[in-house]
Amino acid sequence: MLTVNPNTNTTKMVSIPRNTRTEIVGKGKQDKINHAYGFGGIQMSVDTVENFLNIPIDYFLEVNMEGFKIF
Repeated sequence: MLTVNPNTNTTKMVSIPRNTRTEIVGKGKQDKINHAYGFGGIQMSVDTVENFLNIPIDYFLEVNMEGFKIF
Protein backbone atom coordinates (compact mmCIF):
# COMPACT_ATOMS: atom_id res chain seq x y z
CA MET A 1 0.00 0.00 0.00
CA LEU A 2 1.25 3.43 -0.87
CA THR A 3 -0.35 6.72 0.00
CA VAL A 4 0.75 10.07 -1.39
CA ASN A 5 -0.39 13.31 0.22
CA PRO A 6 0.38 16.30 -2.02
CA ASN A 7 -0.84 18.73 0.66
CA THR A 8 1.88 17.69 3.11
CA ASN A 9 4.39 16.41 0.53
CA THR A 10 4.50 13.02 2.28
CA THR A 11 4.45 9.45 1.10
CA LYS A 12 3.78 6.43 3.30
CA MET A 13 4.10 2.77 2.39
CA VAL A 14 2.87 -0.39 4.14
CA SER A 15 3.61 -3.96 3.13
CA ILE A 16 0.96 -6.62 3.77
CA PRO A 17 2.53 -10.08 4.12
CA ARG A 18 1.06 -12.38 1.45
CA ASN A 19 0.14 -15.07 3.97
CA THR A 20 -1.92 -12.71 6.16
CA ARG A 21 -5.20 -14.42 6.94
CA THR A 22 -8.32 -12.32 6.54
CA GLU A 23 -11.86 -12.50 5.19
CA ILE A 24 -11.86 -12.78 1.40
CA VAL A 25 -14.64 -10.39 0.35
CA GLY A 26 -17.04 -12.17 -1.99
CA LYS A 27 -16.04 -15.63 -0.80
CA GLY A 28 -17.29 -15.30 2.78
CA LYS A 29 -14.38 -17.21 4.25
CA GLN A 30 -11.01 -16.67 5.89
CA ASP A 31 -7.96 -17.37 3.73
CA LYS A 32 -4.58 -15.95 2.83
CA ILE A 33 -4.93 -12.39 1.53
CA ASN A 34 -2.99 -13.22 -1.64
CA HIS A 35 -5.66 -15.80 -2.60
CA ALA A 36 -8.15 -12.99 -3.25
CA TYR A 37 -6.50 -12.34 -6.63
CA GLY A 38 -6.78 -15.99 -7.63
CA PHE A 39 -10.44 -16.15 -6.61
CA GLY A 40 -11.61 -12.91 -8.21
CA GLY A 41 -8.81 -10.91 -9.80
CA ILE A 42 -8.07 -7.28 -9.15
CA GLN A 43 -11.52 -6.27 -7.91
CA MET A 44 -11.70 -8.98 -5.26
CA SER A 45 -8.16 -8.12 -4.18
CA VAL A 46 -9.01 -4.43 -3.83
CA ASP A 47 -12.25 -5.20 -1.96
CA THR A 48 -10.42 -7.57 0.40
CA VAL A 49 -7.60 -5.13 1.19
CA GLU A 50 -10.07 -2.26 1.69
CA ASN A 51 -12.00 -4.43 4.15
CA PHE A 52 -8.84 -5.64 5.91
CA LEU A 53 -7.37 -2.15 6.42
CA ASN A 54 -10.69 -0.28 6.65
CA ILE A 55 -9.54 2.32 4.10
CA PRO A 56 -10.59 3.11 0.53
CA ILE A 57 -8.28 2.28 -2.37
CA ASP A 58 -8.59 4.86 -5.13
CA TYR A 59 -6.00 3.53 -7.58
CA PHE A 60 -3.90 0.43 -8.07
CA LEU A 61 -0.94 -0.68 -10.15
CA GLU A 62 -0.57 -4.20 -11.51
CA VAL A 63 2.97 -5.43 -12.19
CA ASN A 64 3.91 -8.84 -13.54
CA MET A 65 7.21 -10.58 -12.91
CA GLU A 66 8.35 -9.96 -16.50
CA GLY A 67 8.78 -6.31 -15.45
CA PHE A 68 11.73 -7.29 -13.22
CA LYS A 69 15.18 -8.20 -14.54
CA ILE A 70 17.87 -10.10 -12.69
CA PHE A 71 21.39 -8.88 -13.39
